Amino acid sequence: MKHFVGIDISKEYFHFCVLNNDGETVSSGNYPMSSEGFSKLLKLLSSLSESVVVMESSGRYHIPLYSFLVSNNIKAYVINPKVVHRFFKFISANNPSKNDKKDAKVLALFAMSNPHLLKYSPTVGLRSIARIIQKLKAELSATKTQIKYALSVLFPEVERYINIYCHSFLQVLLRYPSAKQIRNAKPKDISSVVKDFSVRGRKPSFSATASYRA
Repeated sequence: MKHFVGIDISKEYFHFCVLNNDGETVSSGNYPMSSEGFSKLLKLLSSLSESVVVMESSGRYHIPLYSFLVSNNIKAYVINPKVVHRFFKFISANNPSKNDKKDAKVLALFAMSNPHLLKYSPTVGLRSIARIIQKLKAELSATKTQIKYALSVLFPEVERYINIYCHSFLQVLLRYPSAKQIRNAKPKDISSVVKDFSVRGRKPSFSATASYRA
């Protein structure tokens, strides 16, 4: 007998619902998004004769569980939320309220009713990770631009002599965020910050006592 498993994922927990071929609920509940929760789900799925697992693409939260299931030879599919939403509206016209437990059952019903829409893609997790990486790169670039702009106002000449993005220099700025505070600080205190936050094994790219006059 085939079983259809819907999983609704959030940051801390995931809810699941297992239906048999007749659409009857065999099991339901929730587990934490952790190795312990994943192992409990795997134990449950292993006790079923055959299982088809469906979850929504939920940003980055579904990736660890999806990867875990696939690596353990479980048939798992990630569905576009827009497709599931249309299905939900169709079957819930008289009761449109939503909750995690109901969403898990809807996903299981979707798997049972639309087997032709379940397409296995081993790279689905990689694509999501790639999008996250691109987003982080864009955020990092924007942050660097903001730092550069602020320093051009506070310390107009510093970029000529120092790598303004090195970790030790950013820590100095965090400790002394204005020209006045740096001017009043003791060189030994600045040197201590530079030493504490320099990359181990590498010589700092600047020092508190060096002269940087053109």
